[in-house]
Parts: sequence; structure tokens; C-alpha cells
Amino acid sequence: MTEIEPLVVRPTAARKMLAGCSKATLWRLVNSGKLKSFKEGGSRWISVKSIEAYVTQRLEQQDA
Repeated sequence: MTEIEPLVVRPTAARKMLAGCSKATLWRLVNSGKLKSFKEGGSRWISVKSIEAYVTQRLEQQDA
């Protein structure tokens, strides 16, 4: 059976995906719009695609 990859993750998981970035850094990225997120009920969800896009952008900047 194929495992379904999540489209969104909670902030704690997003921090782990970003190699353990700080809470402050995560919220700075969310507030700046670099990471896309939304609230559902009392929970914040962050788009996995926006995390991947941010990492790709940072790698491209480093290579330039």
C-alpha cells in the first residue's frame, strides 16, 4: 500500500523539517509569507510545498 505524504504539517514538524530551526525563525518565515500557513480551528498548519520551495530558494541563493 502506498503511503500518503502530508500536504500540511504542524509547526513542530515544520521546525524539524527545517533542521530544527528556532520557533522565532519559523514564525518570522510564516509572518513574512515565505512559508504558507492557515488556521483550522485552534491549530496552525504549514504547507509542505512552501517549506520545500523555501529550502530550494535558499540553496539556489547559496549557489549563486
